[in-house]
Amino acid sequence: MISQTRDLNWRGFLGLSEAEEKTAVRQVIKRNGALEKYNRWKIAAAISKAVVAVREKEDKRLVEELTDRVEARLIGFMENRHPNSAPAIEEIQDIVETILIESGEVSIAKAYIIYRARH
Repeated sequence: MISQTRDLNWRGFLGLSEAEEKTAVRQVIKRNGALEKYNRWKIAAAISKAVVAVREKEDKRLVEELTDRVEARLIGFMENRHPNSAPAIEEIQDIVETILIESGEVSIAKAYIIYRARH
């Protein structure tokens, strides 16, 4: 009972619910090995750039839908890892590519892959 109460206090101190603690991606590992706070909008921005490269216009609905799918896959990917581990940027990019292809957005996936290779 005491350890359960202590855990709840730490969750509150960190601002995490039990569900968030188990599924949230809080940090990512950059290419240089540094930790950075997870930012879903960076994923959305990368997808948006690929969409604009292919369609020559923004499609906010599509970008939001694809970003949601990527984030859901990322959370599933992290469920089997240690709770304190963080995904590498390359792992997130691999998930983005997979989601784009699975969603039938092959041209956008190609643009994303080319952009990724250049950077």
